[in-house]
Amino acid sequence: MTETNNTLGLNKLRVFCCGGAGIGIGKYYELERGKKNPGYAELEPVYMDTSEASTFDVPAEYFYRLPEANGSGGKRSFNGAEIIKYTGEMLQRFPLAEHNIVIHSATGGSGSVMGPSIASEALAQGKSVIVFVIGGDDTLQFVKNSIGTLESYEGIVEAREKPIVLQFLQNGVDGTIEQVDSKVHMAVACLTALYSGQNKNLDFRDLHNWLHFDEVTSYEPQVGVFSIHQEKLSLSDSNLISVVTLNKDLNGTKLDQPVEYQRVGVPVYGDADRDLKFPLHFAVADGFLDTVIKRLRKQEADYDQRSKDRVVKNKLSDGSKKKASNGLVF
Repeated sequence: MTETNNTLGLNKLRVFCCGGAGIGIGKYYELERGKKNPGYAELEPVYMDTSEASTFDVPAEYFYRLPEANGSGGKRSFNGAEIIKYTGEMLQRFPLAEHNIVIHSATGGSGSVMGPSIASEALAQGKSVIVFVIGGDDTLQFVKNSIGTLESYEGIVEAREKPIVLQFLQNGVDGTIEQVDSKVHMAVACLTALYSGQNKNLDFRDLHNWLHFDEVTSYEPQVGVFSIHQEKLSLSDSNLISVVTLNKDLNGTKLDQPVEYQRVGVPVYGDADRDLKFPLHFAVADGFLDTVIKRLRKQEADYDQRSKDRVVKNKLSDGSKKKASNGLVF
């Protein structure tokens, strides 16, 4: 069909599901593996972790386990160097596509390193990547890991000199765990419509420029915040950087706020309209994450202050009795 010309690299999305949270969210897509639905891209989920604790219902042929590891215990630095070392091997087994999705938590010890490491390599190879990061503040460790993960993405931008686009969702703030998972599932479903290669007036380069916005706008490389808006685009306290819109036709797609880069595509297959409400805006903006990390740092400071204020309990022993070599007292 002539409408699907210039779709090099479209029609498929490789989904990297990293760590326990990423695997838990991503294995939902096993139901879609191999399906070629008109109007939607094909999903290719793959999984990686430092243990097999979260791999129930995950096909072994699509799972990579870090060699000689048995979990990270929530400590990002525990397997950090090894994860970076073996990222090339992970991507040799499951190569990056032209367009990729990475899903991981910010709170754990494995996915919060594997996800950013894969995203960094995607930028190095000139591929497109959208990241979904799941945060949490239930514990001090969760808070510290979330801060380190977000700081890592800023570090990736500085190291690669290219922008990275991500959506940050927090359990307990953006809904329950199940509701946050569903939000990721819905977002990926919308992205399959965007990357179908079956949208008139929307080609490979349009979508490339949308994520590599430093090439077509005045914005320097930075961490861009990704969001999807059905029918009306509304963002508060954020500046729009780039937008791709899907609509039934080319009318009525002008945005209410300024944007330097926008492309509009019209789905060839009308079936998509049964599930999606048009216009459907895929937005990249700045802002938001700075307020997230300020809040997390305040929570970290509050935890630290409570630790300093903690009353030291009296010792159980008065020290008058001798201890055996193994510590026992008689």
